[in-house]
Amino acid sequence: CNLEKLIATNRISFDDSPSSKRTKKYLNDFLDWCWNHGYPFVTRINQIVAEKYLHEIYDGGYTFETLKNIRFALQQSLDLLLPTNFPNPFKRIKRFSKWRKQGDEEIHREVLTLEQAKRLLQVCRQNNILLYDMVCFGLATSFRKEDICLLLKKDVYLDEGIIHTKIRKTQIEVVIPIASSIHAMLQRRLSEELDNPYIFPQAA
Repeated sequence: CNLEKLIATNRISFDDSPSSKRTKKYLNDFLDWCWNHGYPFVTRINQIVAEKYLHEIYDGGYTFETLKNIRFALQQSLDLLLPTNFPNPFKRIKRFSKWRKQGDEEIHREVLTLEQAKRLLQVCRQNNILLYDMVCFGLATSFRKEDICLLLKKDVYLDEGIIHTKIRKTQIEVVIPIASSIHAMLQRRLSEELDNPYIFPQAA
């Protein structure tokens, strides 16, 4: 198959984003494993084979969260590779959450220190003004990455000093005050590309 034309993460094709590169790697690794274990045809990959592969890479050192991402990427990819109406082995794996082994831990995120935040902004300013604006916005609002990328202009009320939007992960509507540190940046971005609905159109 031509991997460049696979839609593995709801994209028309693979691009240079980190997410797309990871998906391409997951698929390449899986296809190589299948070939080396005597499964040269994708239609011969059943649920047992899929579980065997996931168990092997899990035991090889991947975390449970990464394993779930790999399974999702392979499920999406095989939806395109398999013949129509052919059962997708990665969709049929049950009780996947019970695979969690002792030693798997949740990630505990810590607040950036002032020095870390300054250093982050310094690096962004030197390399990418879009990223600089987005990081400034993230530090001022604590929005998740996807909520920053897909923030709509209509949700920013500069005159009222608020952002009124819906968080995509939880579907909860929030009202966030606009910090003085991002007011000028939002004003500038609202006046740019007037026909584009997003505050950060390149990221969207």
